[in-house]
Amino acid sequence: LLVGHDWGAWLTWQLALMHPDTFVAMCAMSVPYAGRGKGSLLAPLRKMHGDPLGPEAKEKATFFYMLHHQLPEAAASYEANLKEALYRIYTYTKGIPSD
Repeated sequence: LLVGHDWGAWLTWQLALMHPDTFVAMCAMSVPYAGRGKGSLLAPLRKMHGDPLGPEAKEKATFFYMLHHQLPEAAASYEANLKEALYRIYTYTKGIPSD
């Protein structure tokens, strides 16, 4: 059984499509099946929010959790300040401080 929610739901759909003999059942929570995309899920997100790994990343890219998860230092940044990480992922509103 494979279960995924949000970003994990997208991954669940892709894994079930690529390995139908491996999973006897799957549950994708909060993300409906949209078919297999022509390209990467992250490409349109990078276009919308900027590429956090690109040459002007720190200056131009806006925070988006799916893109932030791709950064090599993501786990360390979450561990360094969990309260800030959860705030940015779940409640961040530009201009409102986290405290």
